[in-house]
Amino acid sequence: MRDLTLIVAPNVGSNAMDASIGRPETGALTKEFVDHASEPKEFVEIECASHVSLYDIPEDVDRATAAMDAFFRNHVGALKAAA
Repeated sequence: MRDLTLIVAPNVGSNAMDASIGRPETGALTKEFVDHASEPKEFVEIECASHVSLYDIPEDVDRATAAMDAFFRNHVGALKAAA
């Protein structure tokens, strides 16, 4: 896999980032992006989901948004307080 450091690092900065994927074979670039991001960050694999189902299947959307909601509730307020 190619190194994306120069592409993503300047744009990510100190923002909280949560990324969710379905099948791991379709999420390699997302995983690499998260690996290069600053903290706080979270990478969530939604079991038995696909990229498209994370947008179209209510159960998969609910699981992904629940993970995002918990992450941002824990981290966004802390970032604002530190600023």
